[in-house]
Amino acid sequence: MILPDLTTRDAWELRRRPEIDEEDLWLTPGPVVWQAERFRGPPPMFYPVYRSGDLFATSPLPLIVHKGALELDADVARQVGAAVRYLATNATIDRRVRRVGCPELSTLELSDPREYVAAFAAATRSDVARVEARHPGFTNLVLCGGRDSLNLLLLPWKNPVIAVSARPNFPLVQQFVRDNRLGMDVVELVDRDASLLDSEIAVNACRIGLDHVRWVAELRELAARFERRAVFWVGAMADAFTTPKWRTYNHSLALARLRALPGLRGLADTDAGQSLFSWTCYYRGGMWQGGNMSLLKEITDALVLSAYHGPAMRALLARVDLRGAATSDIRPAIGEALAGAPVVYPTTNPSPPPSPFRKRRSHVTAFVEVLARHGIRSA
Repeated sequence: MILPDLTTRDAWELRRRPEIDEEDLWLTPGPVVWQAERFRGPPPMFYPVYRSGDLFATSPLPLIVHKGALELDADVARQVGAAVRYLATNATIDRRVRRVGCPELSTLELSDPREYVAAFAAATRSDVARVEARHPGFTNLVLCGGRDSLNLLLLPWKNPVIAVSARPNFPLVQQFVRDNRLGMDVVELVDRDASLLDSEIAVNACRIGLDHVRWVAELRELAARFERRAVFWVGAMADAFTTPKWRTYNHSLALARLRALPGLRGLADTDAGQSLFSWTCYYRGGMWQGGNMSLLKEITDALVLSAYHGPAMRALLARVDLRGAATSDIRPAIGEALAGAPVVYPTTNPSPPPSPFRKRRSHVTAFVEVLARHGIRSA
């Protein structure tokens, strides 16, 4: 099944303004296409934003729908091939649609771990409070797995908050809530509903491997319980800024091999190494995790945000020198700063298996077939 509001041009609300920014796109729920002469503010780095002419959206699909046909980008089609983890380029499957944004380099002025922990906690609180103030009364649905997302449960939420998880992490999240006396409900998701697979293929537009996408139909149903007045929060990419993972975080096998060369093994400890890390955040994190959030946003008609991608956090990351600030896993220290006391974490962080019914459904053929069945053909 494909949702009717995904392939019908009239169902995408067209909003016109002289200029728009990232928050207009990502803090507005529902099927919306923006028409604007200019894009203001810093170029998007983590949240994917797409443009075709003077039209902007958080997925390529509505821009393709607005044009009435797909104009296949042959180079992108070759990159996608039979399977794709994530599409590390500003190009898209339609040659008229391009991602808007670029990496942002750091001034490398903040290297003290304690100062970084305090600033990281403050930035997270500030960015979440900003969204809550803009959407009073919305329910916060925190998708929980590892420490990045569990720390979000420690925030001083103003609006109602519910933890959402799936096995094998679900009982660990329940225990985390009990151990830290958080007193909130924990809802379990089960990823067995394939009824929206065509919608997922269409919105994805060959950007990420769908076998790493889960719970879409269940999350849409959950958002509907709150009449779409909900925000799905994720902890996307926090471990890249708060653990030594940043040293080996690559967006291509070629880059991983380059860093392993004898003369470049210390590359992470140079300014150039952190510049490569910023490029990786844009092309890998912004596409893989960001593409997943984009897909969920369009299908659930709710807000889908990372608490680690807001303006205060981005300003902090534009200052930090991870060579000094993140030499170990500082997430427990961040949790303590948020909670005001030591935090008890699970000792393991298991991952759910890839989705079997989404396997091999991310390639170009599947995308073209789904669009064609719903009246959008290749030009």
